[in-house]
Amino acid sequence: MKKIPEIYYAPTLTAKRQVTVPMQICDTLGLKPGDKLGMIITPEGKVELINFDEIIHLRMREQYGDMMDKYSKEELDRIMNMAKDLVRSSKRREE
Repeated sequence: MKKIPEIYYAPTLTAKRQVTVPMQICDTLGLKPGDKLGMIITPEGKVELINFDEIIHLRMREQYGDMMDKYSKEELDRIMNMAKDLVRSSKRREE
């Protein structure tokens, strides 16, 4: 029989298919209000929660490989935040 982890959460799914993410999970993933929560379905059919920014880092690493090693995580975060700001400002201009 599968062992149940010591810490687990069972948030209720609303009619709109929304859940409240517990604070400890947000803290663990480094999520703040307004951040995107990434969800990955593994080959085994499990769902992993991840800070969406980490997905972007993984995709960038896949695409740019060794070039990514030249920059620290802080520098990559700064570059990513600049890109997000550009996307937000272009969306505002479209409205």
